[in-house]
Amino acid sequence: MALAKDDATERTWYLGTPHTRFPNKDELRDSGPAAALKGWLPAEPLIRPGTRVMALGSCFAGHFIEWLAKNGYEQPGGEPFLVLARNPFENIAVIAQQFRWAFGEADPGDLLWADKSKQRNYATEEKRLAMRQALMEADVFIATLSLSEIWYDRLTGEPLWRVMPPKWHDPERHAFKVMSFAENIEALETIERIRAQWLPKLKIIYTVSPQPLGATFRPVSAVTANAASKAIVRGALDEFFRSRGEDLNRIYFYFPGYELVTSMIGDPFLPDNRHIYDHVVDFVLDLFARTFTSNGTSATESADLLRWPPIADEQARLSELERRNAELQRVCDDRLAVIDELKRVCDERLALIEKLHGALHGSGR
Repeated sequence: MALAKDDATERTWYLGTPHTRFPNKDELRDSGPAAALKGWLPAEPLIRPGTRVMALGSCFAGHFIEWLAKNGYEQPGGEPFLVLARNPFENIAVIAQQFRWAFGEADPGDLLWADKSKQRNYATEEKRLAMRQALMEADVFIATLSLSEIWYDRLTGEPLWRVMPPKWHDPERHAFKVMSFAENIEALETIERIRAQWLPKLKIIYTVSPQPLGATFRPVSAVTANAASKAIVRGALDEFFRSRGEDLNRIYFYFPGYELVTSMIGDPFLPDNRHIYDHVVDFVLDLFARTFTSNGTSATESADLLRWPPIADEQARLSELERRNAELQRVCDDRLAVIDELKRVCDERLALIEKLHGALHGSGR
């Protein structure tokens, strides 16, 4: 005999387990950035005056480094460390490599590094000790991850910072690959192992860069390659967090800059479709300050702080475009002045040549 069922129950899904719906556009406008921050906020500001903060990662990590310096937060390490920190580390493998190298787990003879200026950066003992000291002194480490596409050394297995300049590229040794989900988690676990052994007081904030890759070495569309690359990185990071539920928002933290920029802000990218408008960067950094630092009231204390700022207004984007247009116009005017000067010099030389040519032919009559 069939059990009687309530007609209304038959028309619904089971919702007994706590759940969060994806916001529609009206809800997104009303809730603001809080729609992305739920579950990721620290109980109290993680970074206070006197907190020593270290940041490594993709190009987007540079924005955090600049913000920290501008706002007076102490950053560990001297010049030997800064020589390394100024370089973008686009994937978790090279960040984990820095941890392994700093604590004597990587042979410097196996490390081939080329910086963003296409210059060789040698893994000297001075730099290793500086990296180790910076990590030992840091209270908070910010890691901005970007890609799962990497170049590596077939012989040693060590990742390269980036594709090598032609003068150092060895096709027999240097190869391209997409890091697997498991390889990304393995790198995250390596950092955790070293942190637990050597850096027990260190707290780590992970974030994912919203900037897409500049080019892919895969034989597919760069658009789809970028989507896959970000999905692998973000998925592996989420798996790592879920496997350490007791450490989330205690030792490990996540700031959803990637989701804020790519899912919640309309048209965040410049015409090159890679770099982000300054006002969007400012918004992301301001929100980071309000949620992870004592530079203002903690976001957990006042929901009003999580309303959308004026950057959601179209006028902010138009104003920045006008500023950039004026800057480009100035560059064009400077170039035109150089061209005019070159033309003047050329005209003088041509007149002199014509004069000499006339004199030469006149004397030969």
